[in-house]
Amino acid sequence: MPYFAHPNSVQLATTYNAVLVMDCTYKTYWFHMELFDVVEITSFNTTFYVGFTFLQKETEEYYAWALENVKSLYSGISYSPVIAIDRDLALVNVVRHVFPNSPILLCTWRGNKNIAKNCKSIFETGERYDYFCKQWELVLYAGTLGEFEERWNSIKICFGETSDSLKYLENIWICHKELLISCWAKQFLHLESHITSRVEGAHITVKNYLDNSLGDLLVVKEKITLVINKKLHQIREQIATEQV
Repeated sequence: MPYFAHPNSVQLATTYNAVLVMDCTYKTYWFHMELFDVVEITSFNTTFYVGFTFLQKETEEYYAWALENVKSLYSGISYSPVIAIDRDLALVNVVRHVFPNSPILLCTWRGNKNIAKNCKSIFETGERYDYFCKQWELVLYAGTLGEFEERWNSIKICFGETSDSLKYLENIWICHKELLISCWAKQFLHLESHITSRVEGAHITVKNYLDNSLGDLLVVKEKITLVINKKLHQIREQIATEQV
């Protein structure tokens, strides 16, 4: 499995190292391996690519190999970034092992999409489901532990602790509340990275350059390099402007 990291990206990564956002995308070249993409955030609130690797499977074994490569880029510096990811339990376990001191954030947007997929059909009317979503949003954005407990108890009373919708929230999301709810997330600098839209946008940019998934590994590597160089040029221009 090849791992790509442009030298200039590595230099930026050691400078702007508060938050890592990572995710896999698909259909990037003819063997249809997942492309694991890692990005970070500049002081201009823009995104740049840290590195890429192709994974045969989204398992702990392959994630561990990829994250050890990411970690090696920061050799010699004290480094405990916030790491924003989707709710992929294999990736969560590996992040905890490779970056044991790093806070983890789960993507709330992807979480809400999964809740819609699994819970919407449970409700008899759309109005009832919309009310359920509004109450869940209050839980997500609770600013204190007291607010979280109050709002979670309220939604349990309103919809019933034994209802299928509450069981889903409890078993899939609330069990990871420290990685999800605002009152925990705001304890550390995360640059509004409670959603992984940055890396999703990075995927789209890469795929626009690739055109299709029929290229070989060399073609994909060369086109990814073009994407990286364009982004690095934009960042250099921003830095020069700020210096002036």
